[in-house]
Amino acid sequence: MNKKLSLTLVLISIVITSCVIFYAFYNKRNFNSETATSNKLFTQDVESKELLFSFIVISDTHLNLEAYQTLKAYLIDSRPSFIVHLGDHTNFGTIKELQQAKKLLDDLNTPYYTMAGDHDIAETSSMENYNRVFSLPVPFKFKELNISFLNNPYNVLPFKNTELSEIKKSIFNADIILASQPIFVDKDNFFSYKFMGSQDNIGNLSPSNQSLLKIYSIQSKEILDTIRLSTKNKLIIGGDHHRSATYTDPTNRLITYHVVGALSKSIYLGSKEIPQKSLQSQRFSVIKVFKYENGFEYTISEQIIDN
Repeated sequence: MNKKLSLTLVLISIVITSCVIFYAFYNKRNFNSETATSNKLFTQDVESKELLFSFIVISDTHLNLEAYQTLKAYLIDSRPSFIVHLGDHTNFGTIKELQQAKKLLDDLNTPYYTMAGDHDIAETSSMENYNRVFSLPVPFKFKELNISFLNNPYNVLPFKNTELSEIKKSIFNADIILASQPIFVDKDNFFSYKFMGSQDNIGNLSPSNQSLLKIYSIQSKEILDTIRLSTKNKLIIGGDHHRSATYTDPTNRLITYHVVGALSKSIYLGSKEIPQKSLQSQRFSVIKVFKYENGFEYTISEQIIDN
């Protein structure tokens, strides 16, 4: 090997090493702190507002016992009003798995609300198993805020007309909407192709499921259009991506979307299983709700866990 080639290889090695060190430093700076991000969804100083309550949102736990243990330790000091699990409690949605997931949630000793993810209906391709173990939450008012839920785990399970009418009414009035999967995804998002009603995989579906997906896509647009009629601050929280993100609606600046990160150990990208940390470190979201004279506003922070 000549000296010129050797020098080139050394320089390449230095550049690669520098990039790795910078990447590691960047991640440490941004993600290894107790709070990964803090999105203030208001313009006034937080000190001038009254903290009404806080709650925790988790997603994609996939029976990760260590994550639940870490969460339980966090709850001792934080004392949120409640927890919301957006789905993918399990891997295959069997009765046994769902029962295990319920016990893990019960052991947190904190009020919780749950929805189904696509993995939780995998065995039956329906809500049958899930409904035998869990009860889906209904909209409610908590300390003056209207909180609504959208159980939308799979894009080939369209709503009945009566269900759709009730959903649209509920989300129109809601201040906070919690959904199994994102209702809207920003075009620059890592998973911009994966949202409620998306047709990215339509070619892999049977003809009957293709028809169901097309119906669901129309219903999803109706729901999104209803949300965008909002004249007040509205926070929409979804799961399923295994990668968190926060963005504002491009047509209505009063609407903020937040996608919760995952607490699982791994994720499937296509047919390949990779560690969750390869995509993003394990995390859950903490929502704080503040009241001021003209309404309600929120902060979102992310708590990082290392398992």
